[in-house]
Amino acid sequence: IRIYNELKKNNTHLLLRIVSNDRALETIELPEGVEILKNIPHNELPNIFQQSDIFIFPTLKEYLGLVQAEAAACGLPVISRDIGGTGDIVKDGENGFLMPYESTEEQWVEKIQYLIDHPEERQRMGRRSRQIAEEMFGMERFEKLVREVVERIKDEG
Repeated sequence: IRIYNELKKNNTHLLLRIVSNDRALETIELPEGVEILKNIPHNELPNIFQQSDIFIFPTLKEYLGLVQAEAAACGLPVISRDIGGTGDIVKDGENGFLMPYESTEEQWVEKIQYLIDHPEERQRMGRRSRQIAEEMFGMERFEKLVREVVERIKDEG
């Protein structure tokens, strides 16, 4: 919310959608332009991603990077803290920005503002996100892995 408030000073058109069931958010007074979306079925997340321009994930705990992968698959540039498996999905400068664990709010504002000010770069990073998601999680890779496992089993048997 603090990052949003800082960005809002120079970007009156911003909308922040927070998708979370965290009860702590119920006690926070939200500024105008901030929405909290609760109890969103998982299959509706792609619709929310596709209505967005940037995916921001400043969490302090993440192990797999699954939500970043989902956002990338929807063609969004991703700005995320460098924790867990995030670095496998977010390639700093390629499809978004990988923020150091100790990054400041000012550093987050700087990266987000950069993507707001450079729509062509935002689109390029979004396309690269989609490519990375396809390379990592697409059917071609899955089929290749299954073939390799089958071949190993044949060779051992």
